[in-house]
Amino acid sequence: MEEKKFKTKYSVRDCIWKQFEYVSAISTKAFKIGHGKYEKYFMPPSRTIISQNLFRQYSCLDYNCTRCCSYVGFVNILNEDEVANLYTFSDKEALLYVEEDIIINEKPSKIFIYDHNNSVCGHVNSEENYCNIYGYEPIHCVFPLMKLKRVRDTVYITREPYGRNWLMKCPVVFKPMTEMGFQYTTSSIRRLMDFAREYGIPTKGEKILTLIYDRYQEMKQMLNESDFEEVEGGAHFKLDTKEFGGIDVD
Repeated sequence: MEEKKFKTKYSVRDCIWKQFEYVSAISTKAFKIGHGKYEKYFMPPSRTIISQNLFRQYSCLDYNCTRCCSYVGFVNILNEDEVANLYTFSDKEALLYVEEDIIINEKPSKIFIYDHNNSVCGHVNSEENYCNIYGYEPIHCVFPLMKLKRVRDTVYITREPYGRNWLMKCPVVFKPMTEMGFQYTTSSIRRLMDFAREYGIPTKGEKILTLIYDRYQEMKQMLNESDFEEVEGGAHFKLDTKEFGGIDVD
């Protein structure tokens, strides 16, 4: 893959703040993160809504797309468990990460970072245009179009493009959710819960997962066989999911 002009760049600290913004979106208590001489407080939402738009899916793999990996300068962040899991998959990929000190609620801790601000992400297979560590990728890669959207004190768990996706001409077209899409959705939220748990940050993740499961089962029961069609990865809904409405977690 040829070198590209990067449209956005993020510092190590920006990426640490971003990572814990994801965590705060499902947290139940306020927490404080320190990095170097800087500190930032993160507040839990007063209300969380699971949007009907969450019940649709996409896959970057369907398009062999690595635009985010190539056009966005970023710092990948993993916790200790995630790095250990990556080592079991590939020493070469895991060795890209170095230890970085942080403070969580006055307690010294650490994360592992890989800064690719000035190059294409090293996990990208440039010949085939896919991620070498798909399934082990950082949290920010798991949530490119699945969004934890905070509006004042409310977080909406939804799926929609980011501004940068419009700029990069993201090719993704959302499709009705399949069983495979449901499993990817719940595993993504569980990844975020596991990350938070390692740092002692409580979340409402289990309640969110239960409500997503219940809604998915409700949709399957309420629809007739004619509302489904067989596709690769399982049957999906042909019907617009908006009629089911959002789910208030709190």
